[in-house]
Amino acid sequence: MRPLERIGLVAALPLECAGVLSWPGWEKEKKQEGVRLYCLKRQGLLLRLALGGMGEHRALEALDILLGGFQPGRVISLGLAGAVEADLHVGQVAWVQRVFKFTGEAGLLEGPCLENPPQGSELVSASMISLPGLLSKAVVRRALGSLPRPLLLDLETHALAQGVLGRGLSFWGIRAVSDEALLDAGPRVARWLDQDLSIRGSKVLVSLIRKPSELIFMAKLFARAREASRALGRSLERILFQS
Repeated sequence: MRPLERIGLVAALPLECAGVLSWPGWEKEKKQEGVRLYCLKRQGLLLRLALGGMGEHRALEALDILLGGFQPGRVISLGLAGAVEADLHVGQVAWVQRVFKFTGEAGLLEGPCLENPPQGSELVSASMISLPGLLSKAVVRRALGSLPRPLLLDLETHALAQGVLGRGLSFWGIRAVSDEALLDAGPRVARWLDQDLSIRGSKVLVSLIRKPSELIFMAKLFARAREASRALGRSLERILFQS
């Protein structure tokens, strides 16, 4: 019997990969050090998904746990991202062609060279800028210069690309746009997080008490995230199982 091709998947939050987890056949594994794990056997592939939380530190911890006892040839960083430019819309799925780390006053640090998208892929190729936290898009735009467009923002792709390629594995970055260029959600969402980039119910409650209109903002964010997550699930399913 031909051995199954092993592919690892890393994401931050369940909402980001709800579309992927809607595929039939996923089995939940025992949580390890706070990282949620799932596996799926389908059409000659063995997939293992690790959900570790937001930020590069947690992403790298999730990667270490994902690879424990599991030896994939490829790791896919998947999830949601914010658009910097108006030509990217909510639900559009992008292939990360180049990746940069935003370092504040020091500018941008370019990451490793990444693979081209699979032949026949309909994904838009984009440059990803990984941020140290949920910063305002206006702050980031001042450092962009002449980077190849279109541009997306996230927290984890740069660190994961380095971590995966440093182990000699293939790396793919695939992200769905969850907030359009004009929606600068980062600073507002940051008020709901603790220092470890975990959402705290108490902080959300305080925000709602102080400004009840935040509930409308939250609803819009979650609606956009669900749309993007479903699109991500459809696109990745086509790449993995219908190519």
